Amino acid sequence: MTAEESPGTVLSSQNGRIRTILLSNPRKLNSISGEMADLLAQELKKAESDPNTRVVILRGHGDNYSSGADLTKFETGNRNKALEFRKSMNSVVLTMNSMKKPILAVLHGYSLGGGLEIAESADIRIAGSSAKIGQPEIKIGINAGAGGNVILPKLIGRGRALYLMLTGQIITAKQAMDWGLVDLVFGDEELFSKAQEIAENIAGMPEETVSICKRLVYESQNLNIEDALQRESEGFADLFTSQETMKRIEKFLHRQVK
Repeated sequence: MTAEESPGTVLSSQNGRIRTILLSNPRKLNSISGEMADLLAQELKKAESDPNTRVVILRGHGDNYSSGADLTKFETGNRNKALEFRKSMNSVVLTMNSMKKPILAVLHGYSLGGGLEIAESADIRIAGSSAKIGQPEIKIGINAGAGGNVILPKLIGRGRALYLMLTGQIITAKQAMDWGLVDLVFGDEELFSKAQEIAENIAGMPEETVSICKRLVYESQNLNIEDALQRESEGFADLFTSQETMKRIEKFLHRQVK
């Protein structure tokens, strides 16, 4: 099978409590086919159900995160194939949105189009200083392939989102961080070790508390302040009576007495 024929794949590895998932189509800058999207959704579901996994890192294989959709797999003018591809990409986004476990997306090299849009559904986005970030689909006459028209405005505001969508402009990691599209930027040489360090830090926190914090952040976006505070209070009370929290409080108080 030639590089043009290959649909690419998704690789997964476990390091302690951290599951790293790699988009792997390096000869095509990790562009994403429908088959790869289906595999990615499956790997995310496996990570969610694995009791040994606390945090997921999503990155690309090699020098790039992803250049976007694999256009060699498109059949121009075939509406059903277009919908089939979008169904696969949407499945990834919906899976990410339903997960209790946090997902860190690591943007390195080309981080564009549908690949970037998948990262927009991660909980934390970390970029290398030389990453090239954008949604350039408009240049070939299509719109976003994985929620980039509806998720991006929630991250960076309507005006900036439309600017990226309508110009296809590629921006730097620093500019992406200034706009709120990226949360942290590190030098390229330390990017992956820093991502691992952050993931391990989160993995060391109480699992139930991590899950509740994540859930409350997302749920509160669609609630009025009174209802949101009520949900937060219920989460606080639930955690306050959990075995893990009680042990941690006892340990903390014992240390304070000493």
